[in-house]
Amino acid sequence: NDYGAGVIDVWAAFLSLGVPAAPEQFSAYSDYTMPASMQLLWHDPTHLANGDTLTPGSFKIHIKRDGMVLDSIAAGIGEYLDAGLTDGQEYHYEIYAQIDTSGLASQTVAAAWIAGGSPIPNPPLNFSVSGDQNQINITWSNPAENIDGTPMDDFAGVNLYQNGVLVAAFNRARSDTGSADTDSYAPAAPGFYEWRLTVIDDENPPNESAPSASVGTPLSVPFLEEFSQAGDPNPGLWINQNADVNDRADQPPSGPYALNLNGLPNGEDIIESKAIDLSALQGSGVQLSYYYQPQGTGNRPETEDSLRLYFKNDQGEWLLVRAYPGTAVQPFQQELVDIESEPAGNGTFFHGQFQVRFRSTGGAGTLPNDDWFIDNVALDLPTGIEDQAGPPRQFAVDANYPNPFNPITTIRYQLPHRERVSLVIFNTLGQKVRTLLDQPIGAGVHQAVWNGRDDLGRPVASGIYLYRFHAGEFQRTQKMILLK
Repeated sequence: NDYGAGVIDVWAAFLSLGVPAAPEQFSAYSDYTMPASMQLLWHDPTHLANGDTLTPGSFKIHIKRDGMVLDSIAAGIGEYLDAGLTDGQEYHYEIYAQIDTSGLASQTVAAAWIAGGSPIPNPPLNFSVSGDQNQINITWSNPAENIDGTPMDDFAGVNLYQNGVLVAAFNRARSDTGSADTDSYAPAAPGFYEWRLTVIDDENPPNESAPSASVGTPLSVPFLEEFSQAGDPNPGLWINQNADVNDRADQPPSGPYALNLNGLPNGEDIIESKAIDLSALQGSGVQLSYYYQPQGTGNRPETEDSLRLYFKNDQGEWLLVRAYPGTAVQPFQQELVDIESEPAGNGTFFHGQFQVRFRSTGGAGTLPNDDWFIDNVALDLPTGIEDQAGPPRQFAVDANYPNPFNPITTIRYQLPHRERVSLVIFNTLGQKVRTLLDQPIGAGVHQAVWNGRDDLGRPVASGIYLYRFHAGEFQRTQKMILLK
C-alpha cells in the first residue's frame, strides 16, 4: 500500500545518508615487463554520497576479479598488485568502498586489461609509396606501442599486401621499433596496384596489426593529358567528382574536347590526379602547365564562381596554388606553375604521392552553369623534348633523370611517326645488361623506366652504364650512373 511504499522510501533515503561515494580513477595495467601481474590503481572516496565528509580509515576497498571476491584493502593505500596471472589473458576487475560499521557500500566501478598488455601491434605510420609500375619504394614508421598503448617489445617486421594479397615480408629486429624505415619491391607483373602494410611481432604464430591505409602505385613524370575523348575523364589518371569531357569549350588548344567543370549537380566539381611520384625531382625545375577558359559556349561564371588549383603535400594537406574569378568568355590561357616555388605548408611537394586538384565552385542548377574548361594538363621537366600540341617534329631522346640514380631512372623520348624502337642498356665492357624496348611504338612523347635490374631481374652493381636508343635511322648513346 501507499503507506508501506512511503516507509521503504524513507528508509532508503535514511540509509543513503551513510553510503560512501565510489572510488575514482580506477585503472588496471600490465605490460611485457609484468606479464603475470596486474597493477590496480584508484583514488579512495573522501565523502559520502550526500556530500558529508567520509572519516578516513572507516572503510575498506573490496576487489573482485572476473566476478569473484579477490581481496579487501584498507583505506589510504589506493593500489593493489594482482599476481599469478596468465600472460595474454584479459581480466575484468570491480572495486567498491564499504563502511566497516554499517556495511553500507558504494557503487561499483570497473576496469579490464590484458595481462602482459595487448599482443596486437599498432599498424605502421606514415606509409607512402614512390617509384613506378616496375618497382615501388615504400617508406613507413615502425610502431613503438601495441593497440592498448603498452610498449611493443617483440617487433619482427612488416608484411606488404598487393591488392589484398600478401606478396612480401620485410624482416626487422626489435631494435627497429619506433624507427623510420624503407624498402623496395618489384611486382611479378608490372602494373598499378593498391598497397597496404601490416606489422607483425615475433610470437608463434605472429600477431598482425590492422592494415595501413591503402596507397596506390604512383604515376610518373611526365604526366600528360589532352582530354581527347568525350565522357568521363580517364580513370587511370583522375579521381573525378562530377566533371566531364565535352565539346562545349571555345576553340580548345587540342580540340575538339576539353574538361568541363560547371557546378552540376551540387554547386562544385572536383577532379584530382592520381598520385604522381615527385620524390626524386626536387631541384629539377619540374612544372605544371595547363590551359583554362571561363564560359566556353556555356554559361558565364560570376566573379565568386571561381576555378581553383591545389597541390597535395606529404602531410596530406591540400594547398591552394591558384584561384581565378569568373568572367565572360575568354580565349584559353596557358598557366605555368613552378612546383618548387610554391609554398608547401607544413611539408613538401616532392614525395611519392603528390596530387593536383582542380575545383570549381558555383551555384547549383538544373542547366549547365558556371562553366570552366581545362585542357592540355602536363607535369613535366624542362628538357630538350618538344612541348607542343600534336605529334613531335623530329626524333629525340633525353638524358635519363635522375642521374646519378638509385635504383630507378627514367628515359624520355619522342617519335614524329610510328617506328620500331630499341632501347638497350650496356655496361662499360659493352656487355648487354637489359633490353628495355624492342617493339614498334606510335608517334608521340614516351618514356621508359629502368629499375637497376638485368634481364633476369637481378639487381646490378653500382657503376657507369650506357643506354643505346635506335628509332629508324636515328640513334643515340648516353651515359648514366647507378649509385647505391
